[in-house]
Amino acid sequence: MGESLSAVNLAPREVGTAATLKLAVGTPGEAIGTAAEAGAIHTFDESADDHQLGERLSW
Repeated sequence: MGESLSAVNLAPREVGTAATLKLAVGTPGEAIGTAAEAGAIHTFDESADDHQLGERLSW
């Protein structure tokens, strides 16, 4: 986990705030169902009430 990182402002025409900023963390090679080496992206945001892993997006 963490081979690539990207910070994204979900409101690109506005100044970033805790509500609009996300951190995306790439996880290459992670198996998704029967697809080996598919990879995943985990997203985190500052506005979360707890510090648990955020959304997991898979392709």
